[in-house]
Amino acid sequence: MKAEGIRQDNIFESAGDAPFPAPLLSAPLLDLPYAFAKTNGLVILQLDEGRLTIALREDADPLILLEISNMVTLPIDLEFVCTARFNIYLSAHYTEEALSEFSALLDDTINSRSTNSGGVEGDAESGDAEMVFQLINAMIFDAAKHSVSGIHIEAYDSQLIIRVRRDGKLQERFRLPPEFSSALVRQLNDRTQISRSGPNAPQKGKVRFVSGDAEMDISISAMPGKDGQRIVLRIPNAANTDIALDLPGMSPEIQVRLKDVMAEQGGMIIVAGPMDSGITTTLYTALNQLNDGNRNIMTIENLIDHNIGGINQMQFNETGGASIAETLHAVLLQDPDVVMLSELPDRKTAEIALQAALHGPLILTALHSDDSIGVIAALREMKVDRTLLGESLRAVIAQRLVKRLCRECRVPAQAAGSIASRLGFDRGTGIFEPKGCAACDYTGFSGSVGVFEVVCIDDTMRRLINNGGDETVISNYAFMNNPNLSSAARKLVISGETTAEEAIRIGHR
Repeated sequence: MKAEGIRQDNIFESAGDAPFPAPLLSAPLLDLPYAFAKTNGLVILQLDEGRLTIALREDADPLILLEISNMVTLPIDLEFVCTARFNIYLSAHYTEEALSEFSALLDDTINSRSTNSGGVEGDAESGDAEMVFQLINAMIFDAAKHSVSGIHIEAYDSQLIIRVRRDGKLQERFRLPPEFSSALVRQLNDRTQISRSGPNAPQKGKVRFVSGDAEMDISISAMPGKDGQRIVLRIPNAANTDIALDLPGMSPEIQVRLKDVMAEQGGMIIVAGPMDSGITTTLYTALNQLNDGNRNIMTIENLIDHNIGGINQMQFNETGGASIAETLHAVLLQDPDVVMLSELPDRKTAEIALQAALHGPLILTALHSDDSIGVIAALREMKVDRTLLGESLRAVIAQRLVKRLCRECRVPAQAAGSIASRLGFDRGTGIFEPKGCAACDYTGFSGSVGVFEVVCIDDTMRRLINNGGDETVISNYAFMNNPNLSSAARKLVISGETTAEEAIRIGHR
């Protein structure tokens, strides 16, 4: 039985299209085995207001519905779906089973080829692409459940490697024969909408993904390499944008200081840190805090990671002709109360933003820097007018992410001599170490926690900046009575949030 006019959809839809609903149930309402659901083409999607929604594959036997209807007493709403969409639903509900099945199928495929020296035929390549694409589907659903922030697809001469970034570190998940690479890349390119400057140029874009009631805009980046394309899917933690400046690891004292700064009229707040340090999450969290319906809030972003209702978000596209500085000029004519700028790429943009912040909107932006004082040094190196900098800057937040110890299995320990010395602890100071259990997949860690330092610009700090004060002097004053990244990390070690090794990894002053 087939429905007419069904689109061949998948989770990789352009951000401008309406996303299809992913299953809302955290577990199947009925205990339908994976093999039964797959063979019979039926997946239970959701239970809503006493009604059961079921997806039925286009080639499924409708008589199977009679069997299901005998199991439940609820009215059933049907959604007839094409095979491609059904496979997405199947992967969402049975992620672990889908990944296990793929591993077995991959082993069979590789073993079959090892006995066939004839090479890969064209139709086999097409099958390879579909097989690996279904793997990526399952891995994205799996990522949403296990705090994975990125999927890396890396083509090499002798193999295709798929890795995931979890709790800040890359872990290899699959290693495939190299012939899978070109077909998979072509499938990804065909099923996503990313900018294309040429066959050998870097490409970027985003795709919409919906899991339950949370929407994610996954950034996709493709980079040509010697042996083929590298593709990275960056998966944001959408749940982090539902909180109001209550980021894990941010102390109540820092939250109060930042809320006071954001309550001021105008000025600039800069968030600093290396890649994958949670900068974007902090910026979006601040926007959520400010998004009270009484402000005109606008953003200029390289890629829009999260859609926030009530905020005018603009994705900057330099190929459109206007520079980022010109785009900022245009946004300032829209009478904004708050502007979020995803970066300050050059002196011209920085000075336009600082000048606007002096008497106009609150400007939120980011710089890749090791710490708060490094932000001031970076702007000085841009030759930004130091008086303008001192008068416009309100605060600088620097941050890192460290792995969070699993609360179910962490074990108490004592800091050894070398560890204690590097962190400034007394020998034998009580700390915690990872062990590993089922709750954390035997890694000893569960998620990540932020390490923060904040420099608020008061009159003394302003004079130091205006007068070109030495960075060491500025740092000594800034952290005279406030924690820097190192002391914040040490507190997390003592409280059992993270390990001594993680605190050492992010560096200390």
